[in-house]
Amino acid sequence: KTHPCTCLRPFVALPVAMSHPTAGACRRQSPLAFLMLAATAAVTMVLTSNPGPAAAQASNYAAQASNYRIRVCEKCVGRKAGGFNPMPTLLEMKGEAAAAGWPAPEVEWQDCMGGCELGPNVRLVEGPYALPVVVEGMEAVEQTYKAFVQVSNEQQAQRAFGLASRAAAAGITAAGPKDSSKVDG
Repeated sequence: KTHPCTCLRPFVALPVAMSHPTAGACRRQSPLAFLMLAATAAVTMVLTSNPGPAAAQASNYAAQASNYRIRVCEKCVGRKAGGFNPMPTLLEMKGEAAAAGWPAPEVEWQDCMGGCELGPNVRLVEGPYALPVVVEGMEAVEQTYKAFVQVSNEQQAQRAFGLASRAAAAGITAAGPKDSSKVDG
């Protein structure tokens, strides 16, 4: 919604929130207030029209995340192990991460990944062979199973997604962290 005020005629496209405080009962503002409003509008247009390095970083994150997938054990959820299905929470986190420009690995189902007694289980995999990735922040039992285990509430699902997303951003692989000091030859 725009402010139809004649004193802001050149800036009709400004949202009401950006117009002067007396938008309901329009009065002419001082030239200084008008200049401040114009400067605010100009800065807003520049910031939204030129994405800069943040967009490049987001694009880089998207490319990295495309190599990763978060898998939810279908058998654990089917048996109601722990009584919680982490899939909806993980999908919501994926959408929010992508919207914020963070790595957002795909979320998908997987057949039994073992450790049913510790379910529901969630696993980060990478590459065309879907190799399991152990990430920083996993508990010892999770490192053993190469999966987030006992993901039985929203907070644990959010934790799993957050750690998996950070690992994707860092380029952690099934073989361990990327070593940028090595040169391919």
